[in-house]
Amino acid sequence: MITPSQAFQIDGKIFNHGSEDLTIGSLDLIPSDGKKWRIRSVGSPPQNIDAHQQAQLQFSITAPPDAAITRPYFNRPNDQQLYYELANQRYRNLPFAPYPLRARARLIYHGVPFELEQNLPVTVGPAISITVSPSAGALPISAKSFGFSCSIHSNVAGPAQGKLRLQLPPGWRSNPRESRFRIARSGGDQTVGFSISPRMIQPTVYTIRAGAYYQGHTYTEGYRLAGYAGLPSYPYYRVADYRAVGVDAIIAPGLKIAFLPGTGDSVPQALNSLGQDVHLLSPSDLLRGNLSAFDAIVLGTRAYAVRDDLRTTNFRLLDYVRKGGVLVVQYNLEHFDRSYGPYPLTLGSSPEKVVDENSQVRLLDPANPVFTWPNKITVADFEHWVEERGHGFPRIWDAHYHPLLETHDPGQDPQKGGLLVARYGKGFYVYDALALYRQLPAGVPGAFRLLANLVSLGRNPKWN
Repeated sequence: MITPSQAFQIDGKIFNHGSEDLTIGSLDLIPSDGKKWRIRSVGSPPQNIDAHQQAQLQFSITAPPDAAITRPYFNRPNDQQLYYELANQRYRNLPFAPYPLRARARLIYHGVPFELEQNLPVTVGPAISITVSPSAGALPISAKSFGFSCSIHSNVAGPAQGKLRLQLPPGWRSNPRESRFRIARSGGDQTVGFSISPRMIQPTVYTIRAGAYYQGHTYTEGYRLAGYAGLPSYPYYRVADYRAVGVDAIIAPGLKIAFLPGTGDSVPQALNSLGQDVHLLSPSDLLRGNLSAFDAIVLGTRAYAVRDDLRTTNFRLLDYVRKGGVLVVQYNLEHFDRSYGPYPLTLGSSPEKVVDENSQVRLLDPANPVFTWPNKITVADFEHWVEERGHGFPRIWDAHYHPLLETHDPGQDPQKGGLLVARYGKGFYVYDALALYRQLPAGVPGAFRLLANLVSLGRNPKWN
């Protein structure tokens, strides 16, 4: 990736795979973005290409100061908008906007001229990229301060140093007020942290924007490279905003919680934002660790599909529940139909899912302790969900499991297996098909409140 005004070189090569020589008319690099790139060839251009040989030429290039940043020409301002906006209509139906440079070879074969062209995957990026991850999170209304960090990435050809400041809601303060970054080389990264003291928090949405200041320019967005192996990667940009959602959520005090990763979700970060430390379980913890040291254990999404160690040590988790632990199993697929639960539970070969995030939710047992402590859960907690209601809904379950809610897509049979709770010995076994893995990164308040209730089950006074 290059930056505006940057000087760089490109080595051009052309191969003659044929059995006869070719005459070279010209080898050029041509701007295709309408900007004034400075391009000159280094050395004398070759005059011909012998059969089965190659010719090469080096180019010295300086990008214009107003070079356009390489980015998709389509974008959604937020996840709620269902369609993309086009920044340039002339690129409609193209996978991406053309790269800013293309190579052109003019050749002659037996007096007949012809041309070859090749787009060059040269991407133009900002001198400084700033990213915030995660981009959203819960902020308990009782919080007096919280930590915030962002990552600075430099594309500057050499050392880069500047300042980082935060745009905060009125009345909020950060310590420090600004921070300096120093990155030694192009491609380097630095993480910068702040402690933020908010003013009185309300159950609403607050935005924190990070800004990097470098050589008179302000940078408030960052990118990640997206693509597949064997294909050129392409930068995807997001504004360096953090969506802090004021949440009236309480978690039982003094909990010790463990998490076993599955295919990827943000439960540990969500619990961290509620002021809760989380221990990540290792394979040795599963095999021989003291699981009873934890009040609750949460399994990541589809953990049984991707973890051999979990499948072989599942009996230890059931023993942990029997002795008084709380086990929260997030959604699985057909791999789960192996009697992993304490009682029979069947998802089937094609487990049900509810993809309409606005589908109605009905609480089957509103007075159940799961819904009443430490947070009062109502249907309002299922408002403003994103993408879907849930995945991996069981079809059949033993009577020991207590279904707590019902939801369904239009035309779908009612799904009552989205949240099942069973007493097993002294503990609680929870199967959760609800899409908390979607809601927590988006900062949906109800998801945090429900998660807090689930991990607090062992302390619930109405069940003890």
